[in-house]
Formats: sequence, structure tokens, C-alpha cells
Amino acid sequence: MWGRTRAPCALCERRFMRASLPGVVVMKRIYDLRRKWGVIQDSKKFNAPSALYSTATILTFEETKKSSASADSKQQLHDLLDPSASVGASEDKDAGVARMIHDSIMHYWHQQPPARTEDNNLQDITSNKRVRQSSTVCSMTAQNALHADTNRSAHTKEEFQPWWEIDLANYVEVHSVKVYLRDEVSHLYAAARGLAANPSRHTPGVYPLHLSVSMRTGVGRDCDDIVASCVSSLCVTEKMGPLIEWLAPHTSRGRFVRIQCQGRAILHIERVQVIFGKSFSELLSVRL
Repeated sequence: MWGRTRAPCALCERRFMRASLPGVVVMKRIYDLRRKWGVIQDSKKFNAPSALYSTATILTFEETKKSSASADSKQQLHDLLDPSASVGASEDKDAGVARMIHDSIMHYWHQQPPARTEDNNLQDITSNKRVRQSSTVCSMTAQNALHADTNRSAHTKEEFQPWWEIDLANYVEVHSVKVYLRDEVSHLYAAARGLAANPSRHTPGVYPLHLSVSMRTGVGRDCDDIVASCVSSLCVTEKMGPLIEWLAPHTSRGRFVRIQCQGRAILHIERVQVIFGKSFSELLSVRL
């Protein structure tokens, strides 16, 4: 009975009573609004006419005086619908629901790794490559960082200069490296292991964190030696968010991509993507 009386809103993908979903729009307008909010739709299924011009129901809002905090969001939502389509609701309630929809979309889409790169000349080359890490805890192997499944991750023990490394099997020009890092999870594991026995013990952090592209593997070498001899590198000194995206220099041609902490830490990685840029000759041969 619950499934019959409720339906998902096409905009926020949350379920509401069907009576609260009188707005009917084409999905193209939904996608356009998400782009205005900074949500990138980069899947081929969103470009098909059958998807763009199919109809969907969404939550509607009354056109009243809009508060300054939510004026833009409410106006964009109202523009999706015919001006005659409105429901009786208070200004505060409309503003709250509009903000909820906006925040839920921003949270969901920005937490998901992209299905493919935005440029057709770029591609993720981590599939089926050999990966290694300094240590493993509870079957959270280095290979888990290559899968989009958010329930699987790579995790090391608490140790000095923990690392994760991928062998690209060939010398390629690396365009960028994307690392989805969970620093707070590292702190939780460290706290569970040591703080109970020693409350004064300091929980280590992953920063400074080094990302590097090298010609040869860094296994058995010191972090400073790897950074000094690598083709190109990036040092992240403080937390940037779940996603660390490094646009490598044009001369970043190498075989090994390595992620390594500078001090004692626990390294917990959700996902790693190494983006490869095809050369002009390769693109020309494909087109011919």
C-alpha cells in the first residue's frame, strides 16, 4: 500500500505522497537545473531523446514573496512548471523543501565517482592493472580502490609512510589523478585500536600526502627518495575534502602512480582513478 500512495520526485529522487507531486515536466528541464546547481550529467543515457523528453512528476511550489536566502533555488524550481501550477503552502515551508532538494542533489551527485571522464579524449586506465599497498587490514586490499563499489576500500595498518601504488603496465602520459580519500575513517580505526588502551595517545593523520608519477616502482625506497626522483609529484599538506584531483603537468609520462603519507599514519582509500590523455596521433589513427 505504501508503494501505491507514494512516488519519487524526479528532481530530488525522494518519495512523497502522489497528491504532493502535481508538477509534470520533461526530464530535459530536470537535467538543465542540475547543471545550474553544479551537478555534471556525463552519462550517455542522459543524452538519449527517450530520456530527455520523457515526462516526470515533481514537487511544486507556490509563487510568493521569496526570502533572500532561497530566492534563486525557488525561482529555478518554479520556472520548471507552468505558472498556473501551484499549491497552497507557506513561504517558510517552500524555502525549506527547496533547500532540502538542492542540498540532497548536491550531496548525492558530488559523492559519486564519475561514470566516465568529461572529455572523449580521456579515459581511466586503472582497470585490470596491478596494484600494491604497504599492508592490508581485514581483506581491504589495494585492488578495492579500483572499484566503484563504495562498500569496498583499500586500508593499511598504522605504520610509517604507508603507501598505495599502481603499475600502469606501460609508460603513458598521465593527464590527472583522482583520489577519493576518507581521512575520518583512518582516525576512527586508529582511535579504536590505540586510544582505548592509552587515552593520551595521538591519532596520526594522513597529511602531508604525496601523489607521484614515476618511471620505476617505489617499493623498498624512502618517500623522500621517491619524490626527488619521480617525473612529477603533488604534496597535499592539509585536508581538501573527499576528492583530491591532481592535474598533472604535460610532461608527466611514467608507469607507476603512487600515493604515500609522509609520516606515521593509516591510509584509507575509497577509489583511485588515473586519467590517460590520448596523443594527437592516436586520435588521428582512431578517426581514420
